[in-house]
Amino acid sequence: MMTLPEAPFPGLSASAVPRKVPRGEMTGLMIETTACPGVLAEIFALLDKKKVIPFSTATQVGPDGNRLEIETGVLEESTIMALLPALRRMPAVRNAQLRRSVPAPAPTVCAEI
Repeated sequence: MMTLPEAPFPGLSASAVPRKVPRGEMTGLMIETTACPGVLAEIFALLDKKKVIPFSTATQVGPDGNRLEIETGVLEESTIMALLPALRRMPAVRNAQLRRSVPAPAPTVCAEI
């Protein structure tokens, strides 16, 4: 019989694995870059340095550049104030914006007539 490790990922303690975050508590980063090799690695290195864990990423690659959308958990204001200017200072980054997710409204229940 196979036994499962106590932590979700072998070698990591349960506290080292990020908790699940409801969609309404996500922070989105939208970053536009030139078509420069290595720019994505630089962006992810910066996120790592700022201790920002990307939960999901989507990249659109075009002839003139890339559009990167990264979803993370909720970021502290101090992290945002340090992260956005650092991204914008990167030579290959054209634009970096913050997009906070807004929770979807609760569904309306219609009364039967």
